[in-house]
Amino acid sequence: MVDSLLSKLGELTFTAEEQDAVVVTPDAVAIPAEDFACSLVGKKYWFALEQADPNQTIHDYSFQHMCIWVRIHNIPLSLMTAALARALGASVGKVIMTDTRLEDGNMGEFMRVRVSFDTSKPLRRCVILRRPDAKASMCPLQYERLPFFCHGCGLIGHSVLACPTTPKVEGQKFQYGAWLRAPLTKRSASWTSICC
Repeated sequence: MVDSLLSKLGELTFTAEEQDAVVVTPDAVAIPAEDFACSLVGKKYWFALEQADPNQTIHDYSFQHMCIWVRIHNIPLSLMTAALARALGASVGKVIMTDTRLEDGNMGEFMRVRVSFDTSKPLRRCVILRRPDAKASMCPLQYERLPFFCHGCGLIGHSVLACPTTPKVEGQKFQYGAWLRAPLTKRSASWTSICC
């Protein structure tokens, strides 16, 4: 919206009064920077979990990063550790925390890691786990509460029908799909935070 407004203004001739700049000193009118310490900046589909900058407008933010829980499947039981979750999660994005809970007395079918990842890149669908004593194994990923995303290009924020890069071919098989969404289940809340 702001881009279209600025575009319209670019076509106009301004009066002398409109051309006079309003000069302000930040210490007189600005919200103190410490008031932004716990602020979040949001967009339609997700929150940008970054510290708000008092010198930026809402349109200066790229909304390029998103925090989400990722489930990592097909991990040998002996390797289901927070350390491996952090290592594999780092291939998806910046690791925020791991979930090291036991579910019903067992390790569960997958590991969970919360990551902040770059939404300008396609969703990652798997991680390859390579061990010196065994053959490499493919570890499929699923995202919890994954917002609207394109099954054609794997980017968050548009559908395959509105995708600028995916050709519209009848019967086409897409590289991404609903299978990337983790089914909703109740989880316990025993997490290990590794950074903030």
